[in-house]
Amino acid sequence: MKYKIRSYERYSAVNVTNPIELNVEEFKNSTIPYEGNSEEEFLQYILTNTIYDEDVFTGMGLPKETVDTLYGLFVDRDWENLHDSRNKGADEGYEVVKLDEDNRRNYDWYETVCETDDLQW
Repeated sequence: MKYKIRSYERYSAVNVTNPIELNVEEFKNSTIPYEGNSEEEFLQYILTNTIYDEDVFTGMGLPKETVDTLYGLFVDRDWENLHDSRNKGADEGYEVVKLDEDNRRNYDWYETVCETDDLQW
C-alpha cells in the first residue's frame, strides 16, 4: 500500500469594513417590508432581499442616504485589515491525501484523509 503525504502551511487573514448603522424602521416601510424582531432576522432579511445592486436598493423605497450606505457595505467596500497571520507565522503540519476524482474544482484535486492535527500524541 502507498500513501501520498505532503506538508502544508495555513495562514488566516481577516479584513473588515467599518460598521454601518441602519434604521430598521426604514426597512419596515420599504417595498419589501421587514417584519422581524432580532439582529439575526434583520441580517437574513438584508442578505435575502438585496442583490448588491444600487438599483435594487433604490427600488426598495429607501432614503438615498440608506441606499448609499448599503452600496458602501455591499459593493464599494473600504476594507481594513483586522488580522493577518502571514506576518506572525503559519500553522504547519503534514497530511495524508488521496486523489479526489469527483471534485475537480478543488485547486489540486486532493482530499485530506488525515493530518497532524488529527493525531493523538
